[in-house]
Amino acid sequence: MKTIAYRAVLLPIFLLAIFTSMSYGQQYEQLERIGKYESIPNDKGIIYGNFIQRLGFTSGGFQQDIRVINLDSGEIFTFSVKPAIKSSKENPFIYFIKAGRYAILNYQWIASKWYGGKVFVEPIYKNRVIELTSQPEQDDHTIANARYTFTVSPNTVNYVGTWHFDNESVAFTTDKESIDKKILSSNKKKFDFDRAVIALPQ
Repeated sequence: MKTIAYRAVLLPIFLLAIFTSMSYGQQYEQLERIGKYESIPNDKGIIYGNFIQRLGFTSGGFQQDIRVINLDSGEIFTFSVKPAIKSSKENPFIYFIKAGRYAILNYQWIASKWYGGKVFVEPIYKNRVIELTSQPEQDDHTIANARYTFTVSPNTVNYVGTWHFDNESVAFTTDKESIDKKILSSNKKKFDFDRAVIALPQ
């Protein structure tokens, strides 16, 4: 009976994971998490910051993701800003990412419902959020003007700020001292956070 109940809980989560992956309709790469004793690859940098999610406890423990596009290569990357199972309103994040100019494309979150969860994929634009999942993009110049962008240089640690996604009007602020303490408490002391480049999306 316990095995059946366990499968009944995991099946909706598994199906949601498949659906949300398909819902983007684009090829993408998952960013690499930072291990305790790694060094920065030559063609990459580190981005780190704090993410304030939309739902808090009512997220139901579902993972939440951000998707970004490299404006130099056209590659699309995704990374988790709220781990599965956790319901914390704020979550620090730190990842390796290929050097280049980036634009934030969308924010994916799942609202917990009695039947499992409802998926939301929000394209993120400056000063507004368009609730359409198939907004066609133009050229890089158009994307850069309409989206929040940031730049990552090779072999650098980049502080990208606190990302306020708790409502539709997203914002980016700095609270570096606080997040540095959280990051350092995770034993990631090999990287020079004191000299991190301030790279808030603009």
